[in-house]
Order: sequence, then structure tokens, then C-alpha cells
Amino acid sequence: MRRDALKVPLKAGDHDGFNYSDASRLSTEYKRSQRLKRTGAIIGALIVFAGCAVLLYTIGFGHDDTHNNNQDSFQEANTQAQMWPLPASADIDGASLFIDPKNFQITTSSKSNLLQAAISRYSFQQNWLFTAEDAEMRKLSVNEVVSEESPLASNQIQYLQIQVANDTDAIFLGVNESYTLNISPSTSTLSAQTVIGAMRGLETFAQLVTYNKANSQYNTIQMAIQDAPRLKFRGILVDVARHFLNVTRLDDILKSMVLQKLNDMLLHLTDDQSFPFASKTHPNLTSPLHPGQVYTHDDFTWLNQRAKEYGIMIQVELDLPGHASSWKGEPEMLICNDKPGSGLINPIPDHTFQVLQDLYGEFVALFDSAIIHLGGDEVDRSCWENSPQIVNWANQNGLQVAGWDCANKTICSVECYFHYHQAKAAIDAGFKHLFMWEDVRGCLALQTLDSVAVIDIWDQDDGATWYTTGVPSAIEHGFTEIVVSSGCYFLKFSPPWASGVWTWRDNYACDVQNVSSLNNDQLQMIIGGHASRWGETSDNNSWFNNTYPSLAGVAEKLWSPAALTYPSASNLDAATPRVKSVLCRMLRLDLGPFDSEYGEWPFNWC
Repeated sequence: MRRDALKVPLKAGDHDGFNYSDASRLSTEYKRSQRLKRTGAIIGALIVFAGCAVLLYTIGFGHDDTHNNNQDSFQEANTQAQMWPLPASADIDGASLFIDPKNFQITTSSKSNLLQAAISRYSFQQNWLFTAEDAEMRKLSVNEVVSEESPLASNQIQYLQIQVANDTDAIFLGVNESYTLNISPSTSTLSAQTVIGAMRGLETFAQLVTYNKANSQYNTIQMAIQDAPRLKFRGILVDVARHFLNVTRLDDILKSMVLQKLNDMLLHLTDDQSFPFASKTHPNLTSPLHPGQVYTHDDFTWLNQRAKEYGIMIQVELDLPGHASSWKGEPEMLICNDKPGSGLINPIPDHTFQVLQDLYGEFVALFDSAIIHLGGDEVDRSCWENSPQIVNWANQNGLQVAGWDCANKTICSVECYFHYHQAKAAIDAGFKHLFMWEDVRGCLALQTLDSVAVIDIWDQDDGATWYTTGVPSAIEHGFTEIVVSSGCYFLKFSPPWASGVWTWRDNYACDVQNVSSLNNDQLQMIIGGHASRWGETSDNNSWFNNTYPSLAGVAEKLWSPAALTYPSASNLDAATPRVKSVLCRMLRLDLGPFDSEYGEWPFNWC
């Protein structure tokens, strides 16, 4: 699936007053500006204060020309205290505050188990909030916390009080993730409509707390933030079919997603290379890459619970009817599998769809998201065309073999027949949202089913057409929910930091709603996007190095308002210290590794 990285030009045209150009030009523009700076053609340098001095920049979230650098929310001499992704709005008072970990508490009246777990995660003992490099500071025990009666400095924060309107632990597509954060002396407050919104605000608060080595003190800034995601679906595809990732590494990826405010992990579970799942209903299907590289029910139950604690959904993809040669454990389901790496699902036997319903039943019980990805890309129809069995069956049922585009919501082709009955099997198993690659958009009969069909645009033709044909075509075919995983969100296989190749700036240059042919109502049908990290070259050891900082660029584009994320050279320049900051935060939480030999920044950039 999708063997080559795609360098995708953005459309030329105006979007909210900004003239987008192609991603590679934007990256070149940035790199040229960096060279000019090094030669002295661009005057100016970042002012660095010694010790705990704080450097503040005004934050401007307007749309006029005076805010071309409206990414510059604020900076500190210590680059730990910078927000990624940018919030929707922030009002900075500017006063410097400090927090004594021994005299600070996060409190709430909520009974939510997920929120209690999050508060524990950001407690002093787990270090998601207090990430000091000072080993002695990190060794302080809970017994050293002082009482409420201890005297406080006038600029000290003792409490962060969390209030949520809805106490339920529900995680679903479209859950309210908004929050309001007020950082002020003595008691700071975080309010949200949902537990998930409160969890997003906790991470923002943590990013604003910086450790100053000079005086062994944690600092933050008095400010008020109102925030909500721009788009409701923000994810990363993780390919575990080509290189197996153990559940510990998947948990690390989930943790990194918390820092980026991503909310969906799409597990590309099966492909031609492997079927790494220990099915209880059809155990003969299990076909790992190497002995022992299999996910059990217990593995996925544990992973699902971890994802819930982070406010993240997990969806599984069984990529069908193509990419199915690993399904050899159910030979009645396969056709054209006479050669290694070949095989297409046989849609004739009822057994095919019973197996699928059984498998979907296992996954709907293991994961809480009620989302499944059905796959559907790169179907080699010549297999069916050259099969007398398929051709005869198709003729008897009035189905096309080579075609796929069916008008009037009819089932007119073999491929549409498969997708329709595959979707029915998923719905009957209990799934509510069915994601499918854009190749499926010709099967309009899917729109008659009692579910939400979400078309995932990955560029079935070439990387330059997602905004001219992919998204508009899906909408023209009557689908009303679209996500984009193409163009700049298609992560390059080689390390993204390597000199002269795709970098996070290129990923930052795409905007999923930058489709000039759509009206405002149609643009709202684009509910989000996800990056895709395919697994040919990414394993347990290299996944983070191959994925970050590119994924960070995608994450901010999907969360932050479009007005704040124009991919101009000046904005990319302003974003650089912030993306460094969130990566350094990841390293302090032992999320990595990042191989600095590829670094576009010096080895000691943290």
C-alpha cells in the first residue's frame, strides 16, 4: 500500500486571505531564509536572558496584516514553556508565577475515573507536569508535600481546580474537547464541558510550566486561554502489519499523541505481509511476521484502557478486499493466491462475510470507539476479471467485474457487492462509523446503510490531485463526512529530519480544507485528517525518529485555527522553537528515541 512518499503541491489560490503555494516551495523558502540568516543578510537574533529571565512576545490572534506572525504566542528563554498546538485564543497578563511541587495540588469534585487517572499522571510522582532534569527534584516523595496552611508568596500557584459539566467517561468521535484555562496566583482554574476537554487543558497547563535550573524553580505565566479543536478527527495511522510494534511501543505512541492533542490511533492491522491478531473465532487466520509477534485479546484490552485514559480512540483496519494474501488461514475466502504476496477476497461464499462479522464482533468488544476502518484501496480487479468462477457468478447476478462506479445507490459491480456486504457485517457486529479509503466512493449503496460512512482521501491517482479531485469527487458521490490523509500528511519513509528531504515544515504546509471548489457547507464535511506512517521502514526502534517532528506539524494544523497556521516562512520560523519544545518534552517523558545524527538541529538542542 502506498509505496512512495508523495510530495504534493498545494493548490494555488486564496484561502482566508492567504495565497497558498506548493509545499516544496514553502520548505525551500524557509531553508533559503535560514541560509541568509547565517550569512548575515537577515539581521536579528533571538534574545536570550540568563537565569530565569522571561522573554515574552505579544500574542495576536487576528486576521489582519498586522498579525502575520500571529503564531508568536509567547517565548521564554527556557524553551520548555511553549504551547503546541497553539490554542484558539489566549490573553496574556505577563506576570511571572512560580509553583512549588511540594505545595501544589490538582483538585476536582469530578468522580470520573479517567479524570482521576489524568490528575495522577500530572502529579509530581509521575512527572507529566514537573519534568525537571534535576534528579533531586524528581526524587521528592508525596510525604514531603506541605500543608495548606503553609505561607505562600504573592506570585505562587498552590492549586489548579478542575471543573467539568459532564462527568461521564465517554470517548467518541465528536466529543466536546473545548476547555478554558485561567492561570493566576494562588488558585488557577480549568473548566470544560467534558472530561476529555479537561484532559486537553491539563496538557496545555503542563506545557506552560517550565523548570529553571538557575534557582531550581518551576515557573509559568499569568494568562487566560480559551481553546477548542478546529477539527473533530485528528489521528495517526500506525502500520503494524509490515513491522510489528509491541504494545509498550504503541503505548508510547499514545502518550506522544496526548502532547499533540491527537485523538485517534488507526491501527493498520492486516496486509499482505501478516495477520498479527490471535482471533478467538477464527484462530487459523493468525499469521505473524515472526513467531510471537501477535496481539492477543489481553493486549488489545490493555491498550484500549490506556487509550481511554489518554482521551484517544483506537480504530482497527482490516484492509480488504485487496492486500489479503495473509488471510490464507481461511482458504475459502481467497482467490488468485497462487503466488506469494498475491490474493484477493472471494465475495461469492456467504462464509466470507460470516468470518468478517465474527472478526468485527471481536474488535467491537475490544475497543470503545465504535469506529472500524474497512480498507478498500488498490483492488486489482484483473484477478476477478480472469477468474471464470467470478465472471460467471457476476453475469448471473448482473454485476460488472471491471467497473466500480455505481449510480443511483445500486449494487452494480463485484467490488461494490463486496463493500456493501462487508459494511453490513461491521454494522451487524455493532460498529457505528465505517471509515473507508477513497477507492470505495463509487459504491453509493453504502449510503443506504444505518451507519456513517467516512471517506478517507489518500490519493489513489497522484499526490497533486487530492484537493482537485479526491475530496470533491467523494462529495459529488454523496458522501458527507471526509477525512484527508494525503499530500503533506503522507509521512515520508526516510527519516524526516535528514538533510534535503521532507521535513515537518512540508507537512505543516497542507491544509485539509484548502479546497477552492467547495462552498462553506461542503468544507464542513471535511471533519479532519490523519498522518500515515507506513511500516516498510519503521519498527520499534525507528518509529519515533521516522515520525517526529513531521507528525507534530500535522497535529497543529488539525487542532489550531487556520488563521494561526499559515505556512509562510515567517510563521515556520516562529514555530521552530515551539516544535523543539514539544519534542524536548517528549524526551523528558522518555518518548523517543530521536536519532540526533539526522538532526536539523544541533545534538544538544534540548
